[in-house]
Amino acid sequence: SFFVFARLKEKLCYDIVTNVFSPGVSLGKKDSISFGYEVLAKSLVTIQIFDTQGSLVRNVIIGEPKETGMQMFTWDGRNEQGNIVQEGEYRVIVSACDLIDTTKIDTETRKIVVDDTMPDAKFGVISVDPSNLAKLIINGTVGDTDFRRYELVYGQGKTPESWTRISEGG
Repeated sequence: SFFVFARLKEKLCYDIVTNVFSPGVSLGKKDSISFGYEVLAKSLVTIQIFDTQGSLVRNVIIGEPKETGMQMFTWDGRNEQGNIVQEGEYRVIVSACDLIDTTKIDTETRKIVVDDTMPDAKFGVISVDPSNLAKLIINGTVGDTDFRRYELVYGQGKTPESWTRISEGG
């Protein structure tokens, strides 16, 4: 989710708290990204997403009238055809156009990164707790600068039919 404010002239303001998400990884975590923007004066708002070559990926909102106040948008990482985009950098461009004088347009651009690479998780030591033989102690590392949360699950057998969550955090 994004939300720190950068003033966009007189019509609009918004900013990004986190700009990395993974729509193509089926972990159920961070598979979309949301951002808030504040309309400072009644405007026609356009939100578009472009790739690094400048090609349009998705029209989110085109010239939609918005009242003053906070607005939200969520992008699921899909293009106009409904396909999940490739890993890489994208630009979200938010524009606010004056309702009376349509030549007055405020525009702001923010970067979003789609990162579908699974974190490199390594378990260094898995041992039994000597004070409680039913408890495992698991130590390890994760090599990914965008790693924010984890979920530890277990299943029985070589190909478990179900998984049980042991721990999660972030």
